[in-house]
Amino acid sequence: MSAFLTTTPFAGRYAEHLRVRARALLAHVRHPYRPERHYMRGPGPATARRAALEAVREALA
Repeated sequence: MSAFLTTTPFAGRYAEHLRVRARALLAHVRHPYRPERHYMRGPGPATARRAALEAVREALA
């Protein structure tokens, strides 16, 4: 890194800003969105609650 970027306060802040932005860009490129990771696999907790309520209602009826 040049002496200018490390000696002037503004340039140092700008260099840090560039480093942060470069890291964010690399993180975005390395970890693309994968929708298959977000799909629900199997019945969720709401289905379990409904089944339990139905079982209780049948037992009471």
